[in-house]
Amino acid sequence: MDELFSLPNVAMSVVYSVVVATLFLCCSLFLTGALQQSGYSNKKFRRWLSRKDNMAKHRVILCFLLMFFSAMFLAACFSFLPSLVSNILSVCAVFFFAAAFVMLGNRYALKVPLKMTARVRRLLVVYFVCLLVFNYVFITLCNVASFLIDHPLAESLKYVPLGAYFLLLPATLTFSNALCSPFERAHNDKLIRKASAKLQQSGAVTIGITGSYGKTSVKNCLATILGEKYRVLATPASFNTPVGVAKCIQESSLEGVDFFLCEMGARKIGDVEELCSLFPPAYGIITGVCEQHLESFISLENIVAEKKKLAQHAKKGCAMPESLTGESDTVLFGDKVYKISDVRETTQSTAFKLTFDGKTLSFSTKLLSAHSAKNIALAVAIAVELGFSDEQLLSGVEKICEVEHRLQIVVNNGVTVLDDGYNANIVGAKDAVRVLKLFGGKKIIVTPGIVELGILEKSKNEEFGKQLVGLDRVILVGETLVGCIKEGYLSAGGDPARLFIVPTLEKAKEILREEVASGDAVLFVNDLPDVF
Repeated sequence: MDELFSLPNVAMSVVYSVVVATLFLCCSLFLTGALQQSGYSNKKFRRWLSRKDNMAKHRVILCFLLMFFSAMFLAACFSFLPSLVSNILSVCAVFFFAAAFVMLGNRYALKVPLKMTARVRRLLVVYFVCLLVFNYVFITLCNVASFLIDHPLAESLKYVPLGAYFLLLPATLTFSNALCSPFERAHNDKLIRKASAKLQQSGAVTIGITGSYGKTSVKNCLATILGEKYRVLATPASFNTPVGVAKCIQESSLEGVDFFLCEMGARKIGDVEELCSLFPPAYGIITGVCEQHLESFISLENIVAEKKKLAQHAKKGCAMPESLTGESDTVLFGDKVYKISDVRETTQSTAFKLTFDGKTLSFSTKLLSAHSAKNIALAVAIAVELGFSDEQLLSGVEKICEVEHRLQIVVNNGVTVLDDGYNANIVGAKDAVRVLKLFGGKKIIVTPGIVELGILEKSKNEEFGKQLVGLDRVILVGETLVGCIKEGYLSAGGDPARLFIVPTLEKAKEILREEVASGDAVLFVNDLPDVF
């Protein structure tokens, strides 16, 4: 037994461990990207991995089988050679298929690529150390088992089980993530505290914006209008968590900034309350409430109560629709009423009238859909409270541009693409379909459905499917929700010949390349990240 732990044997085990750990690390970048998309939540990552239709899991299992049986075949076939040779051959089989897994993995790249942030680099270092240690222990156990069996064939086959460790990569990754979590929490808490202090010391007036949908769009409208008179800083894209807001503040200069527009997201009870305590708002906007994130909120009442926390914290008032959970053409700010009327939609713009303070203003915007009128009205309500003149309001609204991937128009070779890829709520999805029907030519939708609706996911997607009747092509992507949409579409009299179900977005684009022509319109709704 002593010879097993002699310097040459230990050195050989270490070399094997380093090589295998390096290969397995490269094989895990796809999984690391999925973990990043899961918000570094092990629970959400495991839920994604356990899905029966998860091709990433299937590729891991296939690679393990190829590793294991090829290593066994080579070791057995060459067992007549010195054990060192047969051992190296079996490890080479593991090496070959791991390398093939990495190279072929480029064909299945994540739609949202892994971002090499400081947190990811720290995680990968810990992950590599874990792989190194676990593989060394695994190899040592293989050596001990071979020694105890004391048979030439066992000596030749002793490294064959290395391939089996490939199945444990997701578990090792989540274990490494759990090890990193205490440090990451402390690091994030420190970042958030610094950002909160920096914002409060700057003198910038914070305006919080929350809701189940439309937060980024309203933020864009308000930033453009306020920009007529003030210097404005807004959280970028959908940065709406404490860490996201903190990063925006820390990476920006607040010198001379008059207003900070803080998008406030919420996936569970307490999220808005936390953001308001960290970044106290002077004003607030609640865009509206639907069943989005019902899975974590449990009930619509809980969502409404959480969003209303912003109104409670906004010291100078909060703008919100008269009805938070339904269609509304009225916006309220305290006792003031802003009434939307005479909405006129075209494929190029939206015009509407807004009545408040005993007068009516006629607005025109490049934004599409009647829903944009409400978003603008919410922004106007805040601007009026800040003393903006009618001329400044009209000028600001006219300058509002589309937000990228939110019902954004892109014209390519005469084909109009309505890019609503970042829309992930049922209200916006229905609105986008209604806009699509305004266009001439063939009207085509590409969508995987709407997620995070909890127990209403099936019924709401069936309802969404019914809205698609009358379109020339309905292309459903994936396997998660397409059955519900199909059922709703067909039950409402949809034509089965116009319905396509494809596994990936790329397959959908292949159909579009064959079918679309100049004058047609294509709507992309909710381009889901990989972890759904």
